[in-house]
Amino acid sequence: MGANDSDSECTAEALFPPFQEIRRSNGSRSDDTGRIVGLSPAIRASLLARIAVLIQHRSLDYFGFAHHSQNKPWLAVTWNNQGCRHSCVQTRRGVFTMKLSDVALKVLKVFSPSVLMLANCALAQTTPRQVAITIDDLPSADLRPCNEHETVANTKKLLEPIRAGKVPVVGFVIGERCGNLGPEERRDLLKMWMDGGAELGNHTWSHPDLNRVPLEEYEKEILATDEYLHHTIGPLKVRYFRPPYLHDGATAETKRLLQSFLTRHGYQEAPVTLDNNDWVFAAAYRRAIKENDAALAERIEDAYIPYMESIAAFFERRSVEVLGRECPQVLLIHASRLNAKMLPTLLQMFRERGYTFVSLEQAMNDKCYRTPDTYVGRKGLSWIHRWGLARGKPIEPEPEEPVWVDKLSSQPLK
Repeated sequence: MGANDSDSECTAEALFPPFQEIRRSNGSRSDDTGRIVGLSPAIRASLLARIAVLIQHRSLDYFGFAHHSQNKPWLAVTWNNQGCRHSCVQTRRGVFTMKLSDVALKVLKVFSPSVLMLANCALAQTTPRQVAITIDDLPSADLRPCNEHETVANTKKLLEPIRAGKVPVVGFVIGERCGNLGPEERRDLLKMWMDGGAELGNHTWSHPDLNRVPLEEYEKEILATDEYLHHTIGPLKVRYFRPPYLHDGATAETKRLLQSFLTRHGYQEAPVTLDNNDWVFAAAYRRAIKENDAALAERIEDAYIPYMESIAAFFERRSVEVLGRECPQVLLIHASRLNAKMLPTLLQMFRERGYTFVSLEQAMNDKCYRTPDTYVGRKGLSWIHRWGLARGKPIEPEPEEPVWVDKLSSQPLK
């Protein structure tokens, strides 16, 4: 991804004169906020190409620049204490820093044509961002026991932006969920998803934790939902399985046996890269609805999308750091009332970050997903974290939901 070095107009060397050294924006050589290193031509070219991608994808929070009197800029890449990445060009005349946005790119055109050309090279030669949407806990994540009218209404609201935007979706079904409804009502709920264009996947019968139940019992849960889905939806192939809590083996032997079982029964484990705590917001939102607190519900809605965008930005960056590029992402959210309300806004957030929506199959066809998942342990981790661990990169902490949301989600309902 980035400038194509075979095109002389888009190479880093053609766009920028050689750098003498890397400095922070204040000119100091200390490295308390960033790495300050000398650059070989190859590293310099690679770094510039990476910055071009970050410019294109709006992943740099700020970009500052100015020209040296002899047109030889210095470049500094730093991180602030929130982990935000910054880039600036240092000169004797100071640094011009701005919020990276469409307006900023227009200013870049005035002040630094070389930077704009590099960004344009990235725009022309990089693959658009892609994300596959997956929704867990069908038919309902938080209406238990299920009220037929409310569950149907919630499902319709979830499916409206999916159908309108022709967004590919895989919905993962918990076999026993909404078991208080009759067989026909449960079948009709799943049929709504299929009529809306969703593919259905297996999420076990009762959502057990593999860390807590024997593998034999866990496999029976998978088979029970497999039988239920085939009885309900007919001969359509159910291809994907998602383990509850993303727990897929606390020991190497358990992980190996589970993968062997899935293969024998024609399943692929569905990965997740954009892992998040949407369920914490959903629990807080349930409280607001239960207590008829419209102001609180609105406050939760207002906090939800910025949090989800922080998750997207975090894993975009980690993908580049772990694999050298941004891979097609796989988002996990739940079939909750919060997402029924907020899904149009959530999808629009991804569009504004340059994403197109692809099927899970298309995302997994990318070679990133051929990276071995060797993680063994009790945590439910994003596949980007798993790939990083396999490459010797420690897990970095993800953005957290606001403390007040977490507290609301954990308090018992009145």
